[in-house]
Amino acid sequence: MLNTDHNLGGWRFMTGLGRRSRLALKASIIVILLAGGAYLLRCFVQGISVMKHADMAYGATFRATEAVEKYVREQRKWPASWKDLESVSATGGTDFLPPGGWDEIRAYVEINFNLTLGDVAKQRVEDFDAIKPVEPIWGGYRAYFAPLLETVRSVQGAQRGSAKGPQDASQGPSR
Repeated sequence: MLNTDHNLGGWRFMTGLGRRSRLALKASIIVILLAGGAYLLRCFVQGISVMKHADMAYGATFRATEAVEKYVREQRKWPASWKDLESVSATGGTDFLPPGGWDEIRAYVEINFNLTLGDVAKQRVEDFDAIKPVEPIWGGYRAYFAPLLETVRSVQGAQRGSAKGPQDASQGPSR
């Protein structure tokens, strides 16, 4: 005779199994559900960690870029070290420092201190690499580089203009 008792809510689909087999199957299903839940929880926690890092990197990139821009404006050169940037914050307050200070910014941002203003002035926002966030980071951070590049190019242009010196009016314009 065919068994047609398939009530899943009461686990009756296992009526053809012995008592031990039913218990083993139930235990296996519970273990699988618990393992799946633990895996989903782990993924969720890992996702939160990645999002926190992205937030921190985003803020640190903004603050580092702001500090470099202020340094370039005041010192008329590209910073040579983190110490140079720390001197800017000492003179201008700590309005751009995160709660963890410069250590926090260093953890999330890399700055190439081996460049000159001329090197940086040649870069474009799209491929700017003088300041790099430690990824992962939220998109849109490159917008911070445009004002910095404007400042670098302005200072670079002013330095070039002053290096030429005043033109002798008696010679007229050069041709």
